[in-house]
Order: sequence, then structure tokens, then C-alpha cells
Amino acid sequence: MCKRLVITTVILIGLISLTSLSTGMAAPDVATSTTDKVPTGGLAATPAWSYESNQPGAELGSSVSTAGDVNGDGYDDIIVGAPLYSGGATNSGRAYVFYGSPIGPSVTPDWIADPPYVNHEGRFGIVSTAGDVNGDGYDDVMVSLQNYDNGNLDEGAVYVWYGSASGLGTSYDWMAESNLTYAHMGIVLDSAGDVNGDGYDDIIVGAHRYDYNDVAHAYVWFGSATGLDANGTRPVGYPSNADWYASAPTYTSDAGHAFGTRVSTAGDVNGDGYDDVLVGARDYSDGSDSKEGAVFVWYGSGTGLGDPGTTANADWMAVSNQADCRFGWAADTAGDINGDGYGDIIVGAYIYDNPDNSEGAVFAWYGSATGLDAGGTRPSGDPSNADWWVEGNEEKLNLGSTVGTAGDVNRDGYDDVFATAHGYDAISGTMTLTNTGAVLVWYGSITGPGGDHTAASADWAGEGDQVNSLIGYPRWSWGQADSAGDVNGDGLSDIIAGAPLDDHPTVDEGRAFVFMTNPWYTEIYVNGVPTDTMPVAVDEDDIIEVVNRGFVNAVPLTSTMVVTWSQPFDLIDWSTDTGSVITTANTLTWEVTDALTDTWHVITKTFSVSFSAEKVDTITESLSIEGYPIQPPDRVLQFCQEVRRVFLPLVLRDD
Repeated sequence: MCKRLVITTVILIGLISLTSLSTGMAAPDVATSTTDKVPTGGLAATPAWSYESNQPGAELGSSVSTAGDVNGDGYDDIIVGAPLYSGGATNSGRAYVFYGSPIGPSVTPDWIADPPYVNHEGRFGIVSTAGDVNGDGYDDVMVSLQNYDNGNLDEGAVYVWYGSASGLGTSYDWMAESNLTYAHMGIVLDSAGDVNGDGYDDIIVGAHRYDYNDVAHAYVWFGSATGLDANGTRPVGYPSNADWYASAPTYTSDAGHAFGTRVSTAGDVNGDGYDDVLVGARDYSDGSDSKEGAVFVWYGSGTGLGDPGTTANADWMAVSNQADCRFGWAADTAGDINGDGYGDIIVGAYIYDNPDNSEGAVFAWYGSATGLDAGGTRPSGDPSNADWWVEGNEEKLNLGSTVGTAGDVNRDGYDDVFATAHGYDAISGTMTLTNTGAVLVWYGSITGPGGDHTAASADWAGEGDQVNSLIGYPRWSWGQADSAGDVNGDGLSDIIAGAPLDDHPTVDEGRAFVFMTNPWYTEIYVNGVPTDTMPVAVDEDDIIEVVNRGFVNAVPLTSTMVVTWSQPFDLIDWSTDTGSVITTANTLTWEVTDALTDTWHVITKTFSVSFSAEKVDTITESLSIEGYPIQPPDRVLQFCQEVRRVFLPLVLRDD
């Protein structure tokens, strides 16, 4: 008779003694192959990190972004803008970078940038990663000064700092300016990915208000071995030396489109190895619906993005078919949310009605070998042919004010997507906190995101904690939430969000929040080789290890802490229909001592199981502890006060 064993592990981490948990179980499916992934991680419900400006009216968090890894330490970093911070002049603006670490972003900024050119109402602080524009292995960042004046009023400028082993320098490495009055270059900006396949990342910048000639533009500059300087020939970027641009009427003209109010990489939607770009035009009108909004996509190639872009020569476009819904104000790459190897895009329309007034909506279109055209069946997009969509389903929820890829927050191998809803109301006990705003996440899968097409069906919600904090509110530009990358190096993506009107307690000082994945994760090894496919099949005499890691903080005042980790570990024989428990591992208690200072400890608990044809031979337990310097007491994460649980079914087969 073939014996089947199930290992069930339950992780319960806390600073209190915990009892074992028992659940009813049914006989497992023992198919020989599966694409299911180990269900580990997931975003915590409350932010693990926050930062505020402590200056009235600074509106920190108006723009937030991943910074990539600017110092090459293996942890992603974050960048936060406060465009109304008053430093050298009123509302001159400021930007901050916080480096990642094993416990997340730094408590205080590791880098602060004030505008290189200080002017009244300059509003420096629209921020983004630039990718790695010089190919040195360190990510770079850019910050715009949207009201920059240098011979032309409010022409706008963008400044780029290159990363290095020591992080970001004090002086910018490259800049671009528009040389055109009221252009507001840099109102939006993003990495373009690598649109020409030369191995260097490129940037895309919007200049949406050329009021004097009624034309708006989006500009792309290519990276190179010398960065954006194009081998020493382009120390400053201008419209005249951009590697590509797209243009359309600005919204001040009768035919205005507000073209360039959103620019972004689209990822690689046709799988040709070149990244693609998108440009939003929130007030685009095609004659049938006034200001319905649109998104235009151009595909990359070995020579870049082709001829100068127009609304007529885009490789693909999408419209909303509804007047005045702000479709295209928010648009971005969605990553690969259905795991088919092609990049997907996501677009928000935050005052979309169907039928609830300003409920908002989000639409996603999947890439394919023919791009977003879906095998020639979809030459253009609209809500009726979106591959996935979700509506707010609540009046003035304003879903879709910011959208994008969340990365992979639950380690299932599929990218996930997020959308903000700045009209979201949070529940705190018996109280309703109105307009706190929230970031909502839907998990990707082989069929794309799930749910019932309503905001309530989101897989996760990160809420604001204050009335009218308005997380995701489109205050000065698009960009009040983003993937934070992996700020703590646990292999899972994290989320950053801004609340520019947050009072804490200073009025409108603004705050930024990072929601990190739960501070535990599970790894499975078969004979020392990692695997994340479930169920795990092993042969006779194989050894399987279930490794559970988590952070435990040695607090409060004593230098010695006793931690109880209750870890039921049942081996169940499924040779009968009901199953019978063979053995259960004991609860493990250990003592962590640090005589000098409190320490964050990475706790690694390993169960090793080996078995022969008829019985389990051995079950061994081991424990390792690795210390990291603790942050100040107010940095203690919430998991020191809460219990974390994950259920990991693991099927062992002796075939």
C-alpha cells in the first residue's frame, strides 16, 4: 500500500504563550503536478512605517515612489516628495529618500534634496525612480521642479541623481528643462524601462501646458554608459535633443486633450524584448463623448519608439466612452498579472459613474504576442473589451485616482495590482472615519485578478487612519501610491502610499506610509533544493525542510526576553479516509539575550523530516538567530503586539 503523509505547519509568532490550533482536514489531492504556489506572506493591514513633514501645509506624500536600490545593498529604497515644503522660499519643495534594510525603510531620511534652483512656488517634489540609466548596477532617481523659471516662466525642469555604492550624491548628475513658457515640464515623470534594448533604462517626462502654442508633449531621453548625457553630447536635456517625443493639443485649446498629464512605462506588452510607453490624456474627446479621456501606447524597438508620436500614430489606444470621467489621469504598467509572459496595463477613471456618482472605475488590458490588440481582435480599447475591470460601487468612492503594479505581494508568482480610492471611509471600532482614503490590492492569477468587479472584492486594503486624510487624492500630480519594491529583503513586494492632507497633528503636513508584507515567510527545501510548488513530492530517503522565518524584537526594557513559538507539526497518515496523526512536535521556547542593546532578531526555525518506505525516521528541529541593530522605540512594528498565522499544507508522497 502506498503511504501518503501530510505535514501541516502553523506559525504563531508573538510575545505571549500560544496554544496549539487544530482544524478539521480532508484527504488531500495528490496529483503528480500542480501550478499552485506556497501561500506565504501577504501585506499587513496596518502600515509598518510612516514619515511626516512636521511643517504646516508641506503636503508631504503628494508624490511617492519606489527608488529602486540606489546603494546596491540588496534592499529597495523609497522616495517621497513634499512639493509645498517651504525651505529657501515659500513652497519651494523638498524630496526625501529612505534606504531599505532587513527591517524596512530608515526612520529618518538618508538623503534630502532641496531644489537646486530655488524659486517662490517652485513646487519641487514630484518624484520617481529613473531605473538604471547608466548601467552601473545602481538605480537612479529623478525629481521635478514643475514651476522652474529660467528665462521662461514656469517652464519646468527635471533633475536626476545617479545611485552608487554610497547612495545618492549631494549634486544632481543631469537635468532637463523645457525652454517654453508655462510648460510645467515634470508635472509627471517615470522610468520608461528600456525602450530601445540597449541595456540602459530610459526616462519619460510630461509637459502638459504649453499654453502659448496650445501643444502638450511627452519626452523620452535614452540612457547610455554615461547616463542621460548621451556620451558627453547632452549635458542638459531640452525638447530639441530628446530621443523621442509625442504631442497633442493641450487642454487650453478648443480641441484640448490634457495630453501628458500621465506618462509611464507600459512594460513589454508584446513580448519583443523592448519596453513600451503610455501617455494619458484625461480630457481627450473623440467627438462623441466630451472629455472622455484616453491612453495612448507606443511600442519599443531596436531603434526606440519610432516617429514622433501623435494621437493618430499610436500603436494602440483606449478610451472610456463616458464624458468627464478622468479616464487616463491614472495609468501605468500592471506588471504581468496573468503570468503569460506579456506586460499588461491598468487605467483608472476616478469620477466614472455606473450608476453611482463618481464611484470610479479601473480597467486592465492584457498584453499578447500582438500587443494590447489581442490577436488582432482589439485594435483599440474601451470598457467593453477590458480583460479585467472593477468599479467603486459606492457614491464618491473615487476608485482609480492612482493605479499601478503592486509587484508580487503574496509570493504566488503573479504580479498584483493596486488602485487608490480617496473617498474611502474606514471603520474604527464603532466609528466611521470619512474620506480616509485607501489603497486596494487585487492578487494576480493564471486568469488575472479575481473578485466580483467591486471595490469591496479587493484582496487587501490599506486604510488611512484620519478623517479627510485622503490617501490617493490627486493633489498636484498623479503618484500618491506605488509599489515600494522590496524594502526589507523578504522576497515580497511592499506598498507605499501618500496622504498629503494628513494632520499629525500639524495641519496638512502630509504623511507617507509603507505597508510591508507580514514579517514572516516560509521556504521549503527538498534535499537542500528550494521549491515553491505545491504539493511537494518526495521519494524514499529524501529529506524535506520547512523553514519559517520571522522578526522578533527584543523589547521592552530588559535585555533578556523569553519567546514562546508554538509550532504544531502534525504528521498524518492518509492511508485511511479519515487520516490519523502519527506524531506532533512539541512547542519550542527559547531565550534571546543581548546585554548591550535591544536587537531585532531574524528567527529561523527549521523542521527536517526524513522517511523510509514504511515510517517516519526522524524529525529534527533547529534554531538560528541573527541580530540587527534596533531602531528607536517608536519604530517597534505591530507584530510585536499581534499574533501572525499562516497555514501551510504540505503533501508528502512515497511513490
